Amino acid sequence: MSQPDPERNRVVYVTQDSSKWAVLDVPFGMITPPIIEIHQPTVGTDKFYYADCYQLRIPPEAEQCASKD
Repeated sequence: MSQPDPERNRVVYVTQDSSKWAVLDVPFGMITPPIIEIHQPTVGTDKFYYADCYQLRIPPEAEQCASKD
């Protein structure tokens, strides 16, 4: 298994009710936006919030994914 890049961070974003989540792998020092909107054609737009900034619940699966090496 390869070593994780020490110059990268994983950031967890969740919807307001924490039913959907995303983990972004970003370079160290990058300032991530507080909110990300993702549009799915024919479905609509979902708004994801930086979970730590907004103190939203992080699902265990998202936490596990964010801590993977």
